[in-house]
Amino acid sequence: MNAVAEKTATFSIQLGTATSLEELTRWFEGAAVGEKVVYASGFTCPREHESVQAARRWAEAGKAHLTQDRDPIDALRWQYFITKGSVERAVVVSAARSSGRGYAGPRPDLTREQMRALMQRLRKVAHDGEPCPSYADLAKFLCLRADRRGRMRARYLIGRLESEKQIAVQPGGPTQPLVVTILKPGRARGKSTKGVTT
Repeated sequence: MNAVAEKTATFSIQLGTATSLEELTRWFEGAAVGEKVVYASGFTCPREHESVQAARRWAEAGKAHLTQDRDPIDALRWQYFITKGSVERAVVVSAARSSGRGYAGPRPDLTREQMRALMQRLRKVAHDGEPCPSYADLAKFLCLRADRRGRMRARYLIGRLESEKQIAVQPGGPTQPLVVTILKPGRARGKSTKGVTT
């Protein structure tokens, strides 16, 4: 009796890509303070990629800072940037270059980029009627670690959005999600994330 093996076609979708570690390291070693480059892109941040982990290590060591923004071509995708130098140093150098003087003026609020990204995430969740992600999940969304530091950062950003009246927040229980209501004009205004389910 002859057995015929049937082949099943499979496919996978790559949600995020990152530059090679070798290429990113070469850029980092040769870049001047304040220089900026995209190190990853996609629907989500490929956190396990070795170059993404290297970028995080540099940021944690104060040698770089990381930001993200919507892809200008596809608004569903994100671009993840690394800027060489500490946040403060990069800002000083950038401002000094543009103004021709050594004083950079007041430090700008670089938290804004993370707040914008977080607001977009909360709008989508509220629009879709889903529960608010945990602080750990929000930290991951922002390409931060899901440890205590990352969770505290996500909590801080939620607090900033609430204090600026962009959202309203109702605390959840010990095992229940926050309920976030979108107040800022735009998508999902007046809608809330899903609350406690029984």
